[in-house]
Amino acid sequence: MSIVTKAPDVTPEEYLEGEELSEYKHEYENGHIIAMVGANRNHNIIQINLTGALFNHVNPSFDFPDQTSQKNSVSH
Repeated sequence: MSIVTKAPDVTPEEYLEGEELSEYKHEYENGHIIAMVGANRNHNIIQINLTGALFNHVNPSFDFPDQTSQKNSVSH
């Protein structure tokens, strides 16, 4: 017989505190911490090129597109 337990929800403050100490990046969604997949050099080159292309086409009144190294808070 197995018992399924639910992991306790994590507050945004607890998540941010843990991210400062973590070697790897994670996402925070509705109280749950989700490990992010690591990227390789080719992925980073593609991301840089795409960000540059987007920036060249963005209206100046819009925000600059964020890179993956930045942490953002999104409200629904």
